Amino acid sequence: MTNDRAWAAGILGIPVDASPEEGRRAFRRRIAAVHPDRRPHDAAAAEEARRLSQALALFEQPEPPAPAPPPPSRATRIVNLRLSGPAAWRGGSMLVDYGGFGGVVRVPPGVNVGDVLPVELDRGGGRAPAIVVEVDYSPWRRDGLDLRGELEVSLYDVITEAEITTPTPWGDVAVRLPGQPHAPLRPLRLRGRGIRSAKGEAGSLILDLRVALPPDDALVRAALRGHRREPRLV
Repeated sequence: MTNDRAWAAGILGIPVDASPEEGRRAFRRRIAAVHPDRRPHDAAAAEEARRLSQALALFEQPEPPAPAPPPPSRATRIVNLRLSGPAAWRGGSMLVDYGGFGGVVRVPPGVNVGDVLPVELDRGGGRAPAIVVEVDYSPWRRDGLDLRGELEVSLYDVITEAEITTPTPWGDVAVRLPGQPHAPLRPLRLRGRGIRSAKGEAGSLILDLRVALPPDDALVRAALRGHRREPRLV
């Protein structure tokens, strides 16, 4: 079709990217000189009129749409996946762009940097690779199947061994603080609340406790004055 249009444009004396209206104007200008009514016994003029009519018919035909590009092959590119929030530890389905094509990648729980996952492409039914290049477990840090974070608690809750509620990747959990006001605070270990792998393994959520000091006011000072003692090595 492109070669036919170029031929038609040459016969009409117009650019190949001219509009159909420009083609009709060029046809009217040229057909006036060779029309059979004006030159009834001129075989050459009749042939030129036929060529002009054929050229106009070809030029007025719309260009066929360009064929859709084929689905990208595996070797075309690799999708880089950056995971954060619940997708980092729970997994799930993610929509990704693959060179202009849509795709879905199913992220298993417990995925790690360097894992390669398949992308199901929307068009062509093909597959392409995706590599996990970054996993953000904030506010926790990953260590194997364990997650570790820091939990701030009040001095009152530590002294009274209070029951508190703490967030975990798998929902809030109520825990009782161990009585340890005169020793370095031991971390809380919540088993089964860390990374859960596709194989059914489950790590722990380890929370380092940090005591929040009360505000500095007269009442607090008066309450703590009776507990003051000289520093000592332990």
